[in-house]
Amino acid sequence: MKYVNSTHALRALLELSEGEEESKRGKITKFSTTMIHISREGLGYYFVEVIGSNGCRYGIQAYGEEAAGLQEETKSQNKIERSRQQLTPLLCLT
Repeated sequence: MKYVNSTHALRALLELSEGEEESKRGKITKFSTTMIHISREGLGYYFVEVIGSNGCRYGIQAYGEEAAGLQEETKSQNKIERSRQQLTPLLCLT
């Protein structure tokens, strides 16, 4: 699959394919806690590691403005994942 940018790659790896079980959803396993600046000019760098639904590990790296977008998307996806984990199935008694 061809990705437009790092944020697109992250979303695609975390998304479920049609017919896949929720347990097969890709998961973020590692990420930079802050933006890393790698030059005197302040060029930003950000990294995320994802295990895809196929079990393979993927490293996604971004620089500059794209790094800021990847960082925001990672935070957003982590928030979604935490909310999924907090949900518990309701037990219906009849």
